[in-house]
Amino acid sequence: MDLNTSAKVYEILTNVGITNSLKIYKIFLSEKDKVIDGLQKNEYDELVRIFLMTDSNRRIIVLKKIYDYISKDDYKYNLFIEAYCYSEGNFRLNNKILTDIKKNFQKSHRETINIEGEYVDIYRGVNSISTVIGDDLSWSTNKETAIWFAKRVKSGDSCLYRGKIKKDNIICFITTRGENEVLAKYKDVEDISRIFITDM
Repeated sequence: MDLNTSAKVYEILTNVGITNSLKIYKIFLSEKDKVIDGLQKNEYDELVRIFLMTDSNRRIIVLKKIYDYISKDDYKYNLFIEAYCYSEGNFRLNNKILTDIKKNFQKSHRETINIEGEYVDIYRGVNSISTVIGDDLSWSTNKETAIWFAKRVKSGDSCLYRGKIKKDNIICFITTRGENEVLAKYKDVEDISRIFITDM
């Protein structure tokens, strides 16, 4: 980033209100020159530091605001993973970001899916507080993980969805939380079936 772009990113961050903590926010404001200098030098550590100073439920907001100013694809990808894994609940991303993340995954990170063949079996556990299945990206290659998500709230409509997806259609695969999480658009998941937990 050049100096003007770095200053613009800093302005965006302060306007977003990166944290509920006044103490942390004051630290952020007091380090304005360091933040701008770090952004100008394309220092990934500075971008990560900003994320760590940001409340978890605001990280995706920050990412969306500064995404187009980040110059390196790997930085964008890694910050997306950081924002996604620590954001609370479902969040929506525009198609441009999802398309970029998918391109980066398919080009540089696809080998993390250590499964033979063209298709991957995926599962999603759903209960009464879950996001509607068509509105969320999150699935897992691990059936037991999906069952755990279905059972974490007791409800009569808890169920397990099973489907398969072509590797080419996977947006990304996240192992950070030990959930073998596949991000995928619902329209790309094939042969979907549903089993109620009470029937298992």
